[in-house]
Amino acid sequence: MRPPLLATLGCLHLLGCGPGAAGLDLCSAPPQAPTLGTVHAGARLRFAPEGAKLEVGWSPDAQAAAPTAWWPGRELVLPDQDLPRPVRAFARALGLDCAAPPGFAFTYQVQAGYPPPAGEPGSTAVALDDPRVRGWARGVVSVSFGDGVEATWREPARALGPAEGLATGVVSLGEGGRITLELEPPLADGTGPELAVFENGLDDGFLELARVAVSSDGRTFARFDCATLADAPVGAYERMDTRDLGGLAGKYRAGFGTPFDLGELATRPEVLDGRLDLGAVRYVRIEDVPGDGRQRDSFGQPIYDPYPTTGSAGFDLDAVAALGEGS
Repeated sequence: MRPPLLATLGCLHLLGCGPGAAGLDLCSAPPQAPTLGTVHAGARLRFAPEGAKLEVGWSPDAQAAAPTAWWPGRELVLPDQDLPRPVRAFARALGLDCAAPPGFAFTYQVQAGYPPPAGEPGSTAVALDDPRVRGWARGVVSVSFGDGVEATWREPARALGPAEGLATGVVSLGEGGRITLELEPPLADGTGPELAVFENGLDDGFLELARVAVSSDGRTFARFDCATLADAPVGAYERMDTRDLGGLAGKYRAGFGTPFDLGELATRPEVLDGRLDLGAVRYVRIEDVPGDGRQRDSFGQPIYDPYPTTGSAGFDLDAVAALGEGS
């Protein structure tokens, strides 16, 4: 039986291992890995940058300040037994002459799969009338439509205001399209998710997906990490299982939004160097994922969704909600 977490030793000499590798400044930028609050069992965390010499570790204590042990290497494989369970993962660079060498620390809730459809136990779906909703996107900053969208679906203003939960009343982004919206007042990282994105899925299985990114200034955006367990192409009107999808907008049917927690971005360079202020997030960008597998998730797996579609192709955005504490 393999251990619940294992480290992969060694590094690629062609990349210039060690703290002297060209272009690396690990005193100001810590190691990076995908950060999803909920992640699938057996997920392989590959820490960047590739040219650094790292060591990794973990603890079963979600609040631990250090791992139970360190291993030289740049990978951790999350456990697939005794689920669900928290795992706090760590990484740090070796041999640095820094006053306070930065490191990576993030707590994952490891589960067999991702949350189920709206209405089922364990679902994270946010209903359009959820008491946590405290506001809606108020302005369109920019939009770029992808392929397969007829004129009747190219109305960006339909993404503003409250979600309707209907098949109509949406803006279709097309294959690879994207839209940037403004939030007022700004979002601030707190307890639980701060953002929910609503699509118009006809049922629990017809799911069109998008990536989500946020910004404080409208220039520097950080994307949320995502994961998919769907390992085969999906036909134009075939169904998917929401339990296979993490960190992707559109995993719930119409009337229910996919939540996003700003805290999952806390280890990003953009946050650490001040370009993204998690206390003042004003912009959200929704980017359609072409369903043919050309894009990959944060673990390197192809992302599939119904493809090809026409007329109202791609992600159909109903609304974006700002979330706060329930009343």
